[in-house]
This record gives sequence, structure tokens and C-alpha cells, in this order.
Amino acid sequence: MIKKYILWISFFVSTFLIIVDRIGNVIFCSFLGYYDGHVYSCLDFISPIETMLFPLLPVFLFSLITYKMRDEVFQTWIKFTKWFIPLSMFLILITPTANGGYFVSLWDNQMTAIFTSFLYTLLSLILIIYKSIKLRGK
Repeated sequence: MIKKYILWISFFVSTFLIIVDRIGNVIFCSFLGYYDGHVYSCLDFISPIETMLFPLLPVFLFSLITYKMRDEVFQTWIKFTKWFIPLSMFLILITPTANGGYFVSLWDNQMTAIFTSFLYTLLSLILIIYKSIKLRGK
């Protein structure tokens, strides 16, 4: 049952992120009626949420992959996911946002989101393959 919950929640979050990314934050905020060209409160609200939820895109991919796999593989992957995703969201929250100025930072919260998502994808693949091979040998 938890497989279905994770699959659906990650599906809805991923769909939301893709839709907002495709139509753009300004158009999305205008559609909601919170953007008039001068007030950026909607953009200030939506962009950090979008960045923080970015690591959930690979969760949807791996929930699809592990859905039909043995329950032991899924349980191993979900244990890893339960600590990695909150940790990555925390790192994204504490990493400063990019700001203009004389000293532009090369590492900001968006780079942290991309890096943690890449690391999560790599480690999830290794974990799923390792656990599948280990169970196949039994």
C-alpha cells in the first residue's frame, strides 16, 4: 500500500513541478492573480518551494522502477529515501540563494538541488541494482 502512496504523491509533486516549469513562474503567478509586473511576492513564494521539491522528481522515477520489484528491494530503497530526501531538502534550505552583486556565488540552492538529485539518482541506482543482484543470488 505504501508503494501506491509514494507513487501517487511523487507523481503529483512531479507533475506540479513540470507544469510550473513549462508555463513559467510569472505566467503561473499571473494565472493565480498574484503578479502584476511589480509585485514579486508570488515569485518569492513559488521559486523556493519549486527548488526545495526538485529532489522529488527522481523519487517518482524510482517509485515507478521499484513498483513491480520485490518488496525487499523497495523496502531497502525507501529506507534510503526516507533519510536522503529530507537531508537534501534541509541542505537546499540552508544554502544561500543566488544574488546579484560583485561577488556572484557559483554555488547556490539551485545547484544544491541539482547536485543532491544527481547524487540521489546515482546512489538509488547502485542500491537497487545491488539489492536485486543480492536477492537473485539467494
